[in-house]
Amino acid sequence: RDKYEDRLDTLTSQALDAGADIALFGHTHSQYLSENEGVTLINPGSVGDNYYPGYAVLTIENGKYSANLKAL
Repeated sequence: RDKYEDRLDTLTSQALDAGADIALFGHTHSQYLSENEGVTLINPGSVGDNYYPGYAVLTIENGKYSANLKAL
């Protein structure tokens, strides 16, 4: 395990404690989309000066959601 995985576990725990289904995070500028213990974790990436610019689309309708990562 590395420090990044530990931080994702912490984020998941915090989201579960808050009753959240989705946790958005950033800072790494790297896109990430995964589900951990029923929580969808999303890092939209960076549209700025980056080797792999991208963004996330999060759609919420009628209590259901979907998330997709898009490249620029």
